[in-house]
Amino acid sequence: MQAVSKTGAQHVRSKLSTFGFGGPTEVTYGGNALKFYALVRLNIRRTWLVKKGEETIGSQVLVKIVKNKLAPPFKNVEFELEFGKGISREREIIDLATKHKLVTKSGAFYSFNDRKLHGKEAFRRFLAENRSALEELVMKLREKLLDAESKKERQTDISDDCGGNCGVEKFCVFNG
Repeated sequence: MQAVSKTGAQHVRSKLSTFGFGGPTEVTYGGNALKFYALVRLNIRRTWLVKKGEETIGSQVLVKIVKNKLAPPFKNVEFELEFGKGISREREIIDLATKHKLVTKSGAFYSFNDRKLHGKEAFRRFLAENRSALEELVMKLREKLLDAESKKERQTDISDDCGGNCGVEKFCVFNG
């Protein structure tokens, strides 16, 4: 009897099923290790397909950290995977810039630096072609996010000065 080998399509399907595309959605590093001994467990789900016209160019993926022995678990992250390329950096920057109001979105139009682009894909192409615009947007994002984090740290430091015993922790200014 001859040994039957997997065809290329069957091999790809078996690999994809381990990452939540039709098979078990929870993965651990180290293969099928015992779940109890794993340091990190991830739940990976594809939420929808990213299409360019009729062609599927990637998928939107939601990853939930189910177990993490090194940091707090139950964090969620959502990103777009482009087939053959990986996580789309430009799309992540567009999403963050829209969330933090550095880019305005009205309907399907995105506006940045007095430039209006129709659709997320057109804006992604613009950023991919114009590295200076991409770097400018990244710098603005970093400034905004680092400024927000430093404000949060200062707020925590101020509330810690009085030990939290003053009653109004947000506006606590103890000069003792």
